[in-house]
Amino acid sequence: MNIVTISGKIGSPSSYTSGIGKYENEVVKRLRCLHTVHTIEYDTYRFDYQKRTINILFQLIYKVLFSISIPFRIPRSDVVHVLSQEYAYTLFFLPRRRTILTVHDVIPFRHSDATNFLFRWYELLNLRGIRRAQHIITDSKYTERELTQHLHIDPHRITVVHPGVAEHYCAYTLEDVQRFVRMKHLPEHFILYVGSDRPRKNVDVLIEAFAKARERIFDLHLVLVGRSEHGPTRQKIEQLVEERGLETFVHQFRNVPEEELPLFYNAAAATIFPSSREGFGWPPLEAFACDCPVVATKETSLAEILGDAAYTVAARDEKALAEAICSVVKDGSVQEKLVSRGREQVRRFTWEETMRGIKDVYEVKVLSAKN
Repeated sequence: MNIVTISGKIGSPSSYTSGIGKYENEVVKRLRCLHTVHTIEYDTYRFDYQKRTINILFQLIYKVLFSISIPFRIPRSDVVHVLSQEYAYTLFFLPRRRTILTVHDVIPFRHSDATNFLFRWYELLNLRGIRRAQHIITDSKYTERELTQHLHIDPHRITVVHPGVAEHYCAYTLEDVQRFVRMKHLPEHFILYVGSDRPRKNVDVLIEAFAKARERIFDLHLVLVGRSEHGPTRQKIEQLVEERGLETFVHQFRNVPEEELPLFYNAAAATIFPSSREGFGWPPLEAFACDCPVVATKETSLAEILGDAAYTVAARDEKALAEAICSVVKDGSVQEKLVSRGREQVRRFTWEETMRGIKDVYEVKVLSAKN
Protein backbone atom coordinates (compact mmCIF):
# COMPACT_ATOMS: atom_id res chain seq x y z
CA MET A 1 0.00 0.00 0.00
CA ASN A 2 1.26 3.47 -0.89
CA ILE A 3 0.48 5.98 1.84
CA VAL A 4 1.03 9.72 2.09
CA THR A 5 1.05 11.30 5.56
CA ILE A 6 0.77 15.01 6.32
CA SER A 7 2.04 16.03 9.74
CA GLY A 8 4.43 18.15 11.73
CA LYS A 9 8.15 17.47 11.78
CA ILE A 10 8.85 13.76 12.29
CA GLY A 11 11.76 12.42 14.30
CA SER A 12 13.08 15.57 16.00
CA PRO A 13 13.31 15.48 19.82
CA SER A 14 11.00 18.52 20.12
CA SER A 15 8.30 16.73 18.12
CA TYR A 16 7.57 14.43 21.09
CA THR A 17 6.70 17.27 23.48
CA SER A 18 2.94 17.00 22.84
CA GLY A 19 0.48 14.16 22.57
CA ILE A 20 -0.11 14.96 18.90
CA GLY A 21 3.64 14.84 18.28
CA LYS A 22 3.86 11.41 19.91
CA TYR A 23 1.02 10.17 17.72
CA GLU A 24 2.54 11.48 14.50
CA ASN A 25 5.95 9.98 15.22
CA GLU A 26 4.66 6.57 16.28
CA VAL A 27 2.19 6.19 13.40
CA VAL A 28 4.72 7.19 10.72
CA LYS A 29 7.44 4.99 12.24
CA ARG A 30 5.16 1.95 12.33
CA LEU A 31 3.62 2.54 8.90
CA ARG A 32 7.10 2.62 7.39
CA CYS A 33 7.72 -0.92 8.64
CA LEU A 34 4.87 -2.29 6.53
CA HIS A 35 4.12 0.07 3.66
CA THR A 36 5.60 2.60 1.26
CA VAL A 37 5.17 5.92 3.05
CA HIS A 38 5.78 9.41 1.69
CA THR A 39 5.77 12.04 4.41
CA ILE A 40 4.92 15.70 3.90
CA GLU A 41 6.03 17.59 6.99
CA TYR A 42 5.09 21.08 8.08
CA ASP A 43 8.52 22.17 9.29
CA THR A 44 7.97 25.22 11.49
CA TYR A 45 7.13 26.01 15.07
CA ARG A 46 3.54 25.80 16.29
CA PHE A 47 1.44 28.88 16.77
CA ASP A 48 2.06 30.85 19.93
CA TYR A 49 -1.12 32.45 21.26
CA GLN A 50 0.85 35.45 22.47
CA LYS A 51 2.84 36.26 19.34
CA ARG A 52 2.24 39.58 17.67
CA THR A 53 -0.37 39.72 14.90
CA ILE A 54 2.29 40.31 12.22
CA ASN A 55 4.09 37.09 13.22
CA ILE A 56 0.86 35.10 13.08
CA LEU A 57 0.09 36.64 9.69
CA PHE A 58 3.43 35.39 8.35
CA GLN A 59 2.64 31.94 9.79
CA LEU A 60 -0.70 31.90 7.98
CA ILE A 61 0.93 32.90 4.71
CA TYR A 62 3.45 30.07 5.17
CA LYS A 63 0.60 27.61 5.80
CA VAL A 64 -1.24 28.70 2.66
CA LEU A 65 1.90 28.35 0.52
CA PHE A 66 2.62 24.99 2.16
CA SER A 67 -0.92 23.80 1.33
CA ILE A 68 -0.82 25.02 -2.27
CA SER A 69 2.39 23.04 -2.83
CA ILE A 70 0.97 19.75 -1.50
CA PRO A 71 -0.83 18.56 -4.67
CA PHE A 72 2.44 18.94 -6.57
CA ARG A 73 4.40 16.98 -3.95
CA ILE A 74 2.10 14.00 -3.53
CA PRO A 75 3.11 10.89 -5.49
CA ARG A 76 0.55 8.37 -6.72
CA SER A 77 -0.95 6.86 -3.56
CA ASP A 78 -3.74 4.70 -2.19
CA VAL A 79 -4.41 6.80 0.90
CA VAL A 80 -3.62 10.31 2.13
CA HIS A 81 -3.66 10.47 5.95
CA VAL A 82 -3.58 13.89 7.62
CA LEU A 83 -2.36 13.03 11.12
CA SER A 84 -3.88 15.93 13.08
CA GLN A 85 -6.76 18.39 12.90
CA GLU A 86 -4.06 21.07 13.12
CA TYR A 87 -3.48 20.42 9.41
CA ALA A 88 -7.12 19.95 8.38
CA TYR A 89 -6.88 23.12 6.26
CA THR A 90 -4.69 21.16 3.80
CA LEU A 91 -7.77 19.15 2.78
CA PHE A 92 -9.03 22.17 0.81
CA PHE A 93 -6.19 21.50 -1.62
CA LEU A 94 -6.74 17.74 -1.95
CA PRO A 95 -9.42 15.63 -3.63
CA ARG A 96 -11.80 14.29 -0.99
CA ARG A 97 -11.53 10.71 -2.19
CA ARG A 98 -9.28 8.46 -0.10
CA THR A 99 -8.40 11.15 2.46
CA ILE A 100 -8.30 10.32 6.15
CA LEU A 101 -7.99 12.82 8.99
CA THR A 102 -7.14 12.06 12.61
CA VAL A 103 -9.02 14.42 14.93
CA HIS A 104 -7.44 14.26 18.37
CA ASP A 105 -9.86 16.74 19.91
CA VAL A 106 -12.24 19.57 19.02
CA ILE A 107 -11.21 21.81 21.90
CA PRO A 108 -9.99 24.69 19.65
CA PHE A 109 -13.37 24.73 17.92
CA ARG A 110 -15.65 24.31 20.96
CA HIS A 111 -13.64 26.01 23.71
CA SER A 112 -11.06 28.22 22.06
CA ASP A 113 -8.80 30.29 24.31
CA ALA A 114 -7.25 32.11 21.34
CA THR A 115 -7.51 35.88 21.60
CA ASN A 116 -5.93 36.90 18.30
CA PHE A 117 -8.50 37.19 15.46
CA LEU A 118 -6.09 35.67 12.92
CA PHE A 119 -5.55 32.62 15.08
CA ARG A 120 -9.30 32.27 15.53
CA TRP A 121 -9.72 32.48 11.75
CA TYR A 122 -7.14 29.70 11.37
CA GLU A 123 -9.09 27.51 13.81
CA LEU A 124 -12.30 28.06 11.83
CA LEU A 125 -10.45 27.14 8.63
CA ASN A 126 -9.42 23.84 10.21
CA LEU A 127 -12.99 23.28 11.35
CA ARG A 128 -14.23 23.53 7.76
CA GLY A 129 -11.36 21.31 6.63
CA ILE A 130 -12.49 18.53 8.98
CA ARG A 131 -15.73 18.21 7.03
CA ARG A 132 -13.84 17.54 3.77
CA ALA A 133 -12.17 14.28 4.84
CA GLN A 134 -13.62 11.07 3.42
CA HIS A 135 -13.12 9.37 6.80
CA ILE A 136 -12.14 10.53 10.29
CA ILE A 137 -10.22 8.70 13.01
CA THR A 138 -10.64 9.91 16.60
CA ASP A 139 -8.66 9.06 19.75
CA SER A 140 -11.74 8.60 21.95
CA LYS A 141 -15.48 8.04 21.96
CA TYR A 142 -15.78 11.44 23.63
CA THR A 143 -14.27 13.19 20.60
CA GLU A 144 -16.51 11.11 18.32
CA ARG A 145 -19.56 12.40 20.23
CA GLU A 146 -18.30 15.97 20.00
CA LEU A 147 -17.93 15.62 16.23
CA THR A 148 -21.39 14.16 15.72
CA GLN A 149 -23.35 16.27 18.21
CA HIS A 150 -21.72 19.67 17.80
CA LEU A 151 -20.02 19.61 14.40
CA HIS A 152 -22.74 17.44 12.82
CA ILE A 153 -20.37 14.94 11.21
CA ASP A 154 -22.02 11.74 9.97
CA PRO A 155 -21.12 9.04 12.56
CA HIS A 156 -20.59 6.51 9.73
CA ARG A 157 -17.60 8.61 8.66
CA ILE A 158 -15.90 8.29 12.09
CA THR A 159 -13.91 5.43 13.61
CA VAL A 160 -12.50 5.47 17.16
CA VAL A 161 -8.93 4.15 17.35
CA HIS A 162 -7.24 4.64 20.70
CA PRO A 163 -3.53 5.57 20.55
CA GLY A 164 -1.04 3.39 22.37
CA VAL A 165 1.60 3.92 25.03
CA ALA A 166 5.20 3.41 23.91
CA GLU A 167 7.15 0.46 25.29
CA HIS A 168 9.79 2.59 27.01
CA TYR A 169 7.17 3.71 29.52
CA CYS A 170 7.70 1.03 32.12
CA ALA A 171 8.86 0.47 35.68
CA TYR A 172 12.60 1.10 36.11
CA THR A 173 14.90 -0.36 38.75
CA LEU A 174 15.31 1.53 42.01
CA GLU A 175 18.99 2.06 41.21
CA ASP A 176 18.17 3.72 37.86
CA VAL A 177 15.56 5.96 39.45
CA GLN A 178 17.87 7.05 42.27
CA ARG A 179 20.62 7.83 39.77
CA PHE A 180 18.18 9.95 37.73
CA VAL A 181 16.99 11.82 40.84
CA ARG A 182 20.57 12.72 41.71
CA MET A 183 21.40 13.74 38.12
CA LYS A 184 18.38 16.06 37.87
CA HIS A 185 18.67 17.30 41.47
CA LEU A 186 15.09 16.27 42.11
CA PRO A 187 13.57 16.33 45.60
CA GLU A 188 13.17 12.96 47.27
CA HIS A 189 9.40 13.29 47.78
CA PHE A 190 7.37 14.93 45.02
CA ILE A 191 4.18 14.82 43.01
CA LEU A 192 4.38 15.27 39.23
CA TYR A 193 2.46 17.20 36.60
CA VAL A 194 3.19 16.60 32.90
CA GLY A 195 1.63 18.91 30.32
CA SER A 196 1.38 22.47 29.07
CA ASP A 197 0.22 25.57 30.95
CA ARG A 198 -2.85 26.24 28.80
CA PRO A 199 -5.87 27.42 30.84
CA ARG A 200 -7.83 24.17 30.46
CA LYS A 201 -4.99 22.25 32.14
CA ASN A 202 -5.81 23.95 35.48
CA VAL A 203 -2.23 24.20 36.72
CA ASP A 204 -3.34 27.16 38.87
CA VAL A 205 -5.78 24.85 40.67
CA LEU A 206 -2.98 22.34 41.16
CA ILE A 207 -0.78 25.02 42.76
CA GLU A 208 -3.58 25.95 45.20
CA ALA A 209 -4.26 22.28 46.01
CA PHE A 210 -0.54 21.62 46.49
CA ALA A 211 -0.32 24.52 48.94
CA LYS A 212 -3.15 22.97 50.97
CA ALA A 213 -1.61 19.48 50.82
CA ARG A 214 1.70 20.83 52.11
CA GLU A 215 -0.03 21.87 55.32
CA ARG A 216 -0.31 18.14 56.07
CA ILE A 217 2.73 16.76 54.20
CA PHE A 218 5.59 19.13 55.03
CA ASP A 219 8.30 17.52 52.88
CA LEU A 220 6.20 17.33 49.69
CA HIS A 221 7.41 19.04 46.49
CA LEU A 222 5.77 19.62 43.10
CA VAL A 223 7.56 19.02 39.79
CA LEU A 224 6.08 20.56 36.63
CA VAL A 225 7.23 19.05 33.33
CA GLY A 226 6.16 20.49 29.98
CA ARG A 227 6.15 23.38 27.57
CA SER A 228 4.99 26.89 28.35
CA GLU A 229 2.39 27.76 25.72
CA HIS A 230 0.23 30.46 27.24
CA GLY A 231 1.86 33.65 28.57
CA PRO A 232 -0.95 34.95 30.85
CA THR A 233 -1.44 31.54 32.47
CA ARG A 234 2.32 31.16 32.99
CA GLN A 235 2.42 34.55 34.71
CA LYS A 236 -0.55 33.60 36.88
CA ILE A 237 1.17 30.36 37.94
CA GLU A 238 4.41 32.17 38.78
CA GLN A 239 2.48 34.74 40.80
CA LEU A 240 0.59 32.03 42.70
CA VAL A 241 3.81 30.20 43.54
CA GLU A 242 5.28 33.42 44.90
CA GLU A 243 2.16 34.43 46.83
CA ARG A 244 1.91 31.01 48.51
CA GLY A 245 5.61 31.02 49.40
CA LEU A 246 6.29 27.89 47.35
CA GLU A 247 9.34 29.05 45.38
CA THR A 248 11.60 26.38 46.90
CA PHE A 249 8.98 23.62 46.61
CA VAL A 250 7.85 23.98 42.99
CA HIS A 251 10.36 22.85 40.34
CA GLN A 252 9.84 23.42 36.61
CA PHE A 253 11.44 21.45 33.76
CA ARG A 254 10.88 22.61 30.18
CA ASN A 255 11.64 20.71 26.95
CA VAL A 256 12.30 17.40 28.67
CA PRO A 257 13.55 14.71 26.22
CA GLU A 258 11.06 11.93 25.56
CA GLU A 259 13.46 9.28 26.89
CA GLU A 260 13.62 11.00 30.29
CA LEU A 261 9.86 11.22 30.90
CA PRO A 262 9.47 7.60 32.14
CA LEU A 263 12.06 8.28 34.84
CA PHE A 264 10.13 11.32 36.07
CA TYR A 265 7.05 9.13 36.44
CA ASN A 266 9.05 6.40 38.17
CA ALA A 267 10.49 8.87 40.67
CA ALA A 268 7.19 10.56 41.54
CA ALA A 269 4.98 9.69 44.50
CA ALA A 270 1.97 10.39 42.26
CA THR A 271 1.08 12.00 38.94
CA ILE A 272 -1.57 14.72 39.05
CA PHE A 273 -3.63 15.54 35.96
CA PRO A 274 -6.25 18.22 36.77
CA SER A 275 -7.34 19.06 33.20
CA SER A 276 -10.90 20.16 32.40
CA ARG A 277 -10.89 19.12 28.75
CA GLU A 278 -8.96 16.40 26.91
CA GLY A 279 -9.40 14.55 23.66
CA PHE A 280 -7.38 11.62 25.01
CA GLY A 281 -4.92 12.13 27.89
CA TRP A 282 -1.46 10.57 27.55
CA PRO A 283 0.25 11.48 30.87
CA PRO A 284 -2.03 9.41 33.15
CA LEU A 285 -1.61 6.35 30.92
CA GLU A 286 2.16 6.84 30.79
CA ALA A 287 2.14 7.07 34.59
CA PHE A 288 0.15 3.81 34.80
CA ALA A 289 2.79 2.10 32.66
CA CYS A 290 5.49 3.32 35.08
CA ASP A 291 3.65 2.03 38.18
CA CYS A 292 2.92 5.58 39.33
CA PRO A 293 -0.48 6.23 40.99
CA VAL A 294 -2.62 8.91 39.35
CA VAL A 295 -4.96 11.62 40.60
CA ALA A 296 -7.02 13.06 37.74
CA THR A 297 -10.29 14.72 36.87
CA LYS A 298 -13.20 12.73 35.49
CA GLU A 299 -13.99 15.21 32.73
CA THR A 300 -14.47 14.70 28.97
CA SER A 301 -12.40 11.76 27.63
CA LEU A 302 -10.62 10.99 30.90
CA ALA A 303 -13.42 8.90 32.41
CA GLU A 304 -13.34 6.71 29.29
CA ILE A 305 -9.54 6.41 29.11
CA LEU A 306 -8.72 5.99 32.81
CA GLY A 307 -11.60 3.76 33.91
CA ASP A 308 -11.43 3.11 37.66
CA ALA A 309 -7.62 3.10 37.71
CA ALA A 310 -7.17 6.72 38.90
CA TYR A 311 -8.28 8.62 41.98
CA THR A 312 -10.72 11.03 40.33
CA VAL A 313 -12.02 14.43 41.42
CA ALA A 314 -14.12 17.17 39.83
CA ALA A 315 -12.24 19.75 37.76
CA ARG A 316 -11.30 23.04 39.48
CA ASP A 317 -12.17 21.69 42.95
CA GLU A 318 -8.91 22.54 44.70
CA LYS A 319 -10.09 21.28 48.09
CA ALA A 320 -11.02 17.85 46.69
CA LEU A 321 -7.77 17.75 44.75
CA ALA A 322 -5.76 18.50 47.90
CA GLU A 323 -7.59 15.72 49.77
CA ALA A 324 -6.90 13.30 46.91
CA ILE A 325 -3.19 14.19 46.87
CA CYS A 326 -2.93 13.57 50.61
CA SER A 327 -4.83 10.27 50.40
CA VAL A 328 -2.68 8.89 47.61
CA VAL A 329 0.68 10.13 48.92
CA LYS A 330 0.14 9.12 52.57
CA ASP A 331 -1.80 5.86 52.27
CA GLY A 332 0.25 2.91 51.04
CA SER A 333 -2.84 0.73 50.49
CA VAL A 334 -4.40 3.37 48.20
CA GLN A 335 -1.13 3.59 46.25
CA GLU A 336 -0.93 -0.18 45.88
CA LYS A 337 -4.55 -0.42 44.64
CA LEU A 338 -4.10 2.38 42.10
CA VAL A 339 -0.82 0.99 40.79
CA SER A 340 -2.40 -2.45 40.30
CA ARG A 341 -5.44 -1.04 38.51
CA GLY A 342 -3.28 1.27 36.41
CA ARG A 343 -1.11 -1.62 35.28
CA GLU A 344 -4.22 -3.46 34.07
CA GLN A 345 -5.77 -0.41 32.42
CA VAL A 346 -2.74 0.57 30.35
CA ARG A 347 -2.57 -2.91 28.79
CA ARG A 348 -5.59 -1.90 26.70
CA PHE A 349 -3.56 0.78 24.94
CA THR A 350 -0.86 -0.69 22.70
CA TRP A 351 0.50 0.68 19.45
CA GLU A 352 0.06 -2.74 17.84
CA GLU A 353 -3.69 -2.49 18.44
CA THR A 354 -3.69 1.13 17.24
CA MET A 355 -2.04 0.21 13.95
CA ARG A 356 -4.50 -2.64 13.41
CA GLY A 357 -7.32 -0.14 13.81
CA ILE A 358 -5.73 2.34 11.39
CA LYS A 359 -5.10 -0.46 8.85
CA ASP A 360 -8.77 -1.46 9.05
CA VAL A 361 -9.80 2.14 8.33
CA TYR A 362 -7.52 2.24 5.29
CA GLU A 363 -8.72 -1.07 3.88
CA VAL A 364 -12.39 -1.26 4.93
CA LYS A 365 -13.60 2.30 5.37
CA VAL A 366 -11.68 3.93 2.51
CA LEU A 367 -10.22 1.59 -0.12
CA SER A 368 -13.20 -0.80 -0.13
CA ALA A 369 -15.81 1.93 0.16
CA LYS A 370 -17.91 2.99 -2.80
CA ASN A 371 -16.68 6.42 -3.85
